[in-house]
Amino acid sequence: MDGLALLKNEDLPTLLLFPDITSLENTNDPAEVYKAALAQCADRNDRFLICDVKESNGDITESVENFRFSMGTENLKYGAAYFPSLQTTLTYYYSEENIHVKLNNKTMVLRHPEALISANPNKAETSLYHAGNGRYRTQYQDIKQLIHAKHLALPTSAAVAGVFAKIDATRGVWKVPANVSLNKVTVPTMEIDNNAQNHLNVDSSGKSINAIRSFKGKDVMVWGARTLAGNDNEWRYIPMTRLAMTIETSVKNALERYENAPNDPETWNKVKAMTTNYLTTLWRAGALNGTNPEEAYFVKVGVNETMTEQDVNKGEMIVEIGIAALKPAEFSVLRISQNMNHN
Repeated sequence: MDGLALLKNEDLPTLLLFPDITSLENTNDPAEVYKAALAQCADRNDRFLICDVKESNGDITESVENFRFSMGTENLKYGAAYFPSLQTTLTYYYSEENIHVKLNNKTMVLRHPEALISANPNKAETSLYHAGNGRYRTQYQDIKQLIHAKHLALPTSAAVAGVFAKIDATRGVWKVPANVSLNKVTVPTMEIDNNAQNHLNVDSSGKSINAIRSFKGKDVMVWGARTLAGNDNEWRYIPMTRLAMTIETSVKNALERYENAPNDPETWNKVKAMTTNYLTTLWRAGALNGTNPEEAYFVKVGVNETMTEQDVNKGEMIVEIGIAALKPAEFSVLRISQNMNHN
């Protein structure tokens, strides 16, 4: 929770995740952390939460229902959940001096550093590698091989964040971060079939969960791109939600340059032209649907359009943007307000 609080006033983060939240060493309630993170995402409207669903008793239904029950009903469009965890090819990092071995009723470490043995030769007899002038080095090598054969099972969120970042950089935030294989992953820790995935995708609670699946002849794949707001026709998909957040954040930041400008038609025309140019660029890149700009977006600003005379007198400039991210001419509407300084 302390780390989350530190992020609140930072502008750079666009993704929030907590890969260690399912660790036995974590003392925070995962659901409470996630709900606080969703609230921060909603408040700032510039970041998105990736959740790990904790496995419970090796049972898919129990794991999923526990997560859904714990997550509440607020701010769900600002996050997505993934299940199950990943069995990876990564090995454990460890210090040989901290690995204790019991041999012939004697406890010793796997290996002391050479510098320690040189400084104190008596330490050799408490080091499996050095003891008995190296007589146990076969056992030492066997133990090392056993340790290296153990691979890490990891929560999914960090790998998914990597997929988000790659898709954002190469294709755009409006593209689906799914149907993507994961590197250094051998299998999911639980097998998800079509029936199980249907239950993950659609539920009366609306809390959709995206599956990590392994297909014959393919790699382990991210298979799904739904937000936790699965019953919301407008915000059920991750790309739509993140595109709207990106547009709103970009326009808000651009409007700051007009903070000291007069709140009058000349300023409104400049703002409309600037915003239109930005949305045209997105449309040409394929972010918005429509065969022409009129089907893809609209921008409104001005008295009797987005503001009243009272709004103007209070120094408030309101811009309304419609974006057709799902279907041409079906607009999701964003309202952005900029406070104008009075001279």
